[in-house]
Amino acid sequence: MNKIKAVIFDMDGLIVDTEKIESHALSAVIKDYGKTPVPNDTGLVHIVGKGDYKELMDKYSINGTHDIFRDKKRDIFSKLLEEKLTPYDGFFELIELLSKHNFKIALASNRYINHIFLVLKNLEVEKYFNIIVGPSEERKHKPHPDIYLHAAKELGLNPEDCVALEDSESGVISAHSAGMKVIAIPNKYTQKHDFSKADIILKSLMEVNMDVLNSL
Repeated sequence: MNKIKAVIFDMDGLIVDTEKIESHALSAVIKDYGKTPVPNDTGLVHIVGKGDYKELMDKYSINGTHDIFRDKKRDIFSKLLEEKLTPYDGFFELIELLSKHNFKIALASNRYINHIFLVLKNLEVEKYFNIIVGPSEERKHKPHPDIYLHAAKELGLNPEDCVALEDSESGVISAHSAGMKVIAIPNKYTQKHDFSKADIILKSLMEVNMDVLNSL
């Protein structure tokens, strides 16, 4: 009998490359304020796992409220999500496998909840997820454990019954702090992150199988 009863997915950078879309949207907003966006060494204008608008606004000396900056970005991001999204290799096969073996499946993301549903609708996979958890005024963003603790509660499980799939350092810290097992799957933007708190580090979703899950 499996010790792990639920698999909880992060979304950005794990299911689909929304980091590139995020960077495009942020670049458009920065340009709208008359500034020139400068990519960092990952090719993005933002740091993955750190959705801090204040830091970006300070960097580019942008005047105005964070709420207006955020809303401009969200509007552009929504439009970009209308394009066909391609999930990372192994995602469709993995959720089919998990469903076949009666795991509970959840999603826990820092992403604005409306955008989470837009992504899942675009991929036509909403039916696979038992629960979907995003940030709220009551729940702190990752790396705090709030989102993962809420996901476990909604699933009716103890955190130790769950494994989280994460691509970033902040996500791994969040799930680990919540008391869950963590499988880290770095992407091209997060290869240099510290994954020391992960139980296993894999190269892609294609490597997540029953042997791996049963070993946790």
